[in-house]
Amino acid sequence: MLFTGPVVLTSISLSESEIAMITARYHVVRWSGAGTVDTETLGKARAMLVSSQGGLNGLDLGLCPRLGLVHCFGAGYEGIDFAALASRGIRISAAGGAHSAIVADHALALWLAGLRRVIDHDRAVRGGGWSAP
Repeated sequence: MLFTGPVVLTSISLSESEIAMITARYHVVRWSGAGTVDTETLGKARAMLVSSQGGLNGLDLGLCPRLGLVHCFGAGYEGIDFAALASRGIRISAAGGAHSAIVADHALALWLAGLRRVIDHDRAVRGGGWSAP
């Protein structure tokens, strides 16, 4: 396989504009789990873009000797084995704060819904209680 730059594996969906920015410097390879990319490509991978929940999806890190970075899109690192990456000197990063405003909006909406008993009132209206006090 002919590569135009360092290989970046991605298990997340990227927009066309994101792919265009990345492919200017890197060869992007879609990866959806163990066995979905040939060992030659894995051997050339320098970085991975993953979701925090999906993590490495069973990837054998021994097949990626050049891997230097795993970047998580999303909040948290649930699917990432820190010890395995650290033992190989692979750095880990995340899109910290990427969802901060959305999470804050959602938390405020839930708080207001609880305070104003929105679910109780919705249930009452749907049950025919519109005219009841």
